[in-house]
Amino acid sequence: MKTLNDSNSVVMVININATYNNTIINVTDFKGNVTFISSAGMVGFKGARRSSSFAAGAVAQKICTYLKQIKFDEIIVKIKGLGNGRESAMRTLIKYKLPIKTILDVTPRPHNGCRPCKQRRI
Repeated sequence: MKTLNDSNSVVMVININATYNNTIINVTDFKGNVTFISSAGMVGFKGARRSSSFAAGAVAQKICTYLKQIKFDEIIVKIKGLGNGRESAMRTLIKYKLPIKTILDVTPRPHNGCRPCKQRRI
């Protein structure tokens, strides 16, 4: 479970995937091995309530209670998606005073658009 980077410190990575229907947060070590995962459905929210910001805060709170039990030195947070739970999950992580080193936005963005249709032949 412990992962060492160049400076012999244990680094954990928190991946927040905030979609329009759910918020999924997983904790991995620096190599990418998943140690803990939680979502709004796993916390107990059903239906349209899973997409709420309150549900995302509850998921982040569960992740924070897990992180208090293990030993690590710093955290890298990667946020992906455009859902409602994006901001409230981050606020909850900050509220628990975790040693966050970096916050990255890894939301995929279109870069050139769709391929145009074939030109009409007359």
